[in-house]
Amino acid sequence: MNQKNLTDYSEDFVRQIIHRHTEKKLLGLFGKDRVNVLLVNLELDGVVQK
Repeated sequence: MNQKNLTDYSEDFVRQIIHRHTEKKLLGLFGKDRVNVLLVNLELDGVVQK
């Protein structure tokens, strides 16, 4: 398996992945936006595709 360091990815690329896996507030009012860190990590590892 070809592993990459986080420094191998551009900041914009990582931000796009984080944005894709950010869940919005409930009904747009309650709580805060959340990032599904598991999906972000899996996509960075190449396990999950867009």
